[in-house]
Amino acid sequence: TNILSFHDRFPKAPVITLTESYRCTQSILDAAGSLIANNTERLVGKIEGLKKDLTAVSKEVGEKPQLLFSPSDMTEPWMLADIVEERLKKGLQPEDIAILVQTNKELIPLYDVLIARGIPVQMTGKVDLLTHPFVRQAIAILRAVENPQKSEALAAALACECFDCHPADLAQLFAKRIEEEKTLATQLLELDIEQSLRNKKTLLYARDVLFDLHNKLGSRTVIETLRHLLEETGLLALASGKEGKKFDPIDFAALQEFYDRISQRAYEEPHFTFSSFLSDLTYYQEPQYSDLRLSYSLPHLTEKGVQLMTAHQSKGKEFETVILANFRDRHWDRRFNPSALSIPEDLLFGWKKDQKAFEKHQDERRLAYVAMTRAKKELIFTCPKELTTGDKTREVSPSAFFAEAGTLPEELRELKDPTNVSILLHKPVRKFDKEMEAFLKERLENYALSVTALNHFLEDPQIFLQVDLLRVPQEHEPSFAYGSAVHDALKKWALTVQQGKPLNQEGFLQVFQTYLEERELLTDNEKARLTKIGEESLPRYFQQKLAEASPTIYKVEFAVLTHFEDPSDPVVTSIPLKGTIDRIDLYAPDSSLAKVIDYKTGRPKTEKQIRDEGDYFRQLAFYALLLEQKNLPIEPQEFVLEFIGEGSEHPVTRAFSITQSELNDLKKVVKEVWGRITSLAF
Repeated sequence: TNILSFHDRFPKAPVITLTESYRCTQSILDAAGSLIANNTERLVGKIEGLKKDLTAVSKEVGEKPQLLFSPSDMTEPWMLADIVEERLKKGLQPEDIAILVQTNKELIPLYDVLIARGIPVQMTGKVDLLTHPFVRQAIAILRAVENPQKSEALAAALACECFDCHPADLAQLFAKRIEEEKTLATQLLELDIEQSLRNKKTLLYARDVLFDLHNKLGSRTVIETLRHLLEETGLLALASGKEGKKFDPIDFAALQEFYDRISQRAYEEPHFTFSSFLSDLTYYQEPQYSDLRLSYSLPHLTEKGVQLMTAHQSKGKEFETVILANFRDRHWDRRFNPSALSIPEDLLFGWKKDQKAFEKHQDERRLAYVAMTRAKKELIFTCPKELTTGDKTREVSPSAFFAEAGTLPEELRELKDPTNVSILLHKPVRKFDKEMEAFLKERLENYALSVTALNHFLEDPQIFLQVDLLRVPQEHEPSFAYGSAVHDALKKWALTVQQGKPLNQEGFLQVFQTYLEERELLTDNEKARLTKIGEESLPRYFQQKLAEASPTIYKVEFAVLTHFEDPSDPVVTSIPLKGTIDRIDLYAPDSSLAKVIDYKTGRPKTEKQIRDEGDYFRQLAFYALLLEQKNLPIEPQEFVLEFIGEGSEHPVTRAFSITQSELNDLKKVVKEVWGRITSLAF
């Protein structure tokens, strides 16, 4: 805009166009030029006679840029390592090769793979400070120090690597806490008389450090507390190479940055308290404030290496070979990037929705152009054929920018050593000793698989291990309390319908309120907030769904414990299953046709979301499996998700039928997961 204004003011001023490139080959310049020609916000076309077709001073045409497909996003990093190794073997220096990515979070996975292959790497980028393992340990310990009476916080602190507590000791302690209905803090205070522990000294030390830090909160500043924590827990020794430990510059840089950031915050606010400190940490960890991450620059661990950085960080640099990784649709172009803290462009520039999307797309194309023109001799795009999300995969396409760059060669690239890839990707998180193995197998003797546990395993086997098998105390979110209170009110209503005396709206709301008051541990603010949500949402649900309803209710909160047996599979003999079904209705009093209902709080999901995301639909299929194995005298026809609705969201009913094919698919998943559980493949 400024240049156009200048040209309008001084139309006779000569226009000198720079069209010679001293960096790229002609093939790279042509591809980049073809791409950027699609941008309309350029001087070309706005100033009469202006052209900007770049030519290579070297006159070297060079090889055309190419697109290499990997089978999936899981194999793409290993394909990149193959590509880099080939160039290194041809004599190219590591520092002459650059891998450019779109986001900072892509750096670490690529870095880990390249290091695993013995390739020197210089990573330039920023990563989220609060996701570093050592910082996460420090935060877990801080939360336990704040309130040791919160068993879930104390359990998370004891499990930190820096304390080195024996996992079987912790599992035994957690199990005993549940059996004796005591807080974990009480259990720890009774440790001195406990004789059956494997490493009692370590556990006692961890206990004493945590309690001592808590007891001295009032007499120490936040910085003093943090310093004592880092020293007394051994975190600083682990990172800095003290006490015989190996120095790790990345770990040390993370802890140092964490300490410096908190120090700076404390000096900015003289009355900075421990509560304020933890409140700040909670704020930075909230997903909705993703733009406000505490990030830090990673230290370089080698003087020379393959350059790994984001496209933004590559500006002003040049390399013999440039690889643009993960060059897929909706990632390099038309990228979805929600921003929780920004000044809306419509306020700054008067842009409407379409204009904002247009401007953003222009910026994305400019960035891709910059990334492409970092290459002197060779430009490679890579893209996975499939993208993995949870336990599902979906096909993806290359970015539209690749097509805009002209007609360029494409190739599906196979991995050199796929076996080695799978071993590295699926290495166990922890090597269990014999005692831990025995303890876990004992827990499995009386264990039954629920759909919640199944979903946890499919999300991450470690979540299943911690939450479902070891039963490590978990923080009870207020939203869980709200859901439990709503379920209790719906249960009471259904039972009174069975008795012929349906609960009225006032009684329905009273059951909800009583549950929050008497059955949940909530702060006054949390209780008031959840009560308000219920008072706004539940009357609407009652009037729309319950006031005039007279269903034939067959079962209410039906607890099922059964075994899944597959006569066609001689390996899997019997899998214990369990679940609780909210409600089962019959189509008529004398009918065997039934409808299975599950209540959901939170934002209603579309039918497509339910099928695509998997967890909710898998839950309905799991209920079908439970009822099939239970051999009840009913024939389920519908499986219903009943969304209660909150705030402006009205109640929504999503009904599904579970086909035999879908049920068979679930059976395969259950058998595979149970096989991994029983073999302790976490």
